[in-house]
Amino acid sequence: MVETPQDEPTLRDIVGVLRRHRVYLWTIPLVFAVLALIYGFFIAEPTYASTATLSVAPV
Repeated sequence: MVETPQDEPTLRDIVGVLRRHRVYLWTIPLVFAVLALIYGFFIAEPTYASTATLSVAPV
């Protein structure tokens, strides 16, 4: 039977690391999302334009 080396991380180790760093795993993407929304709505200029003419005349 083949034994696994001791330095290989187990699934329990990986889940433990993710739980310990869950604050960073949530805050960093949320900060980038908020910055992207601020840029998209308030800073970036739209690259499109349109005009419309409405003519109302009695028939």
